[in-house]
Amino acid sequence: MKAELVISMVGAATGLWALRLAVLSLRASSREARRGNLLQERMLALEIRREAVQTRQGNSARLIARLTPSVAGSHRSLVIKNLGQATAADIVLRMDGTPIREHPEHLRPDQEIPQLGPDAEFAYQLFITASSPTNARTVELTWTNADGTNGIHMTTIQP
Repeated sequence: MKAELVISMVGAATGLWALRLAVLSLRASSREARRGNLLQERMLALEIRREAVQTRQGNSARLIARLTPSVAGSHRSLVIKNLGQATAADIVLRMDGTPIREHPEHLRPDQEIPQLGPDAEFAYQLFITASSPTNARTVELTWTNADGTNGIHMTTIQP
């Protein structure tokens, strides 16, 4: 009978040990499942934010300004380009704080563009030559996007 009791106790201990391992394994699996759920929730939130940004970018213009030499070489062109996917409306261009139509270096004060479509560009002719002072000029562009939000781009150009 003693051998049977020992065998029973060993069997019970083995069963308890197996039960303990099963509980520990269940807890670990539950923790991993919670981590996986949290990770999925974070990834979903990131995806939602990314889609919102893409939607906003799809409804937004992105204007830039750069100074280029003209073909004739007697003046330069201030090229405004829309890199966005929407039309920029109500465009206002200021150079050194002055509206472009009033700036003394602007050759054609009647030349102004109120809107610019996607992937389009427009060139303002400026009287900036190689002999012009090399002072930097501040260019500020403001516009209204298709979704009603305002856009702004500021840069410094040098002759």
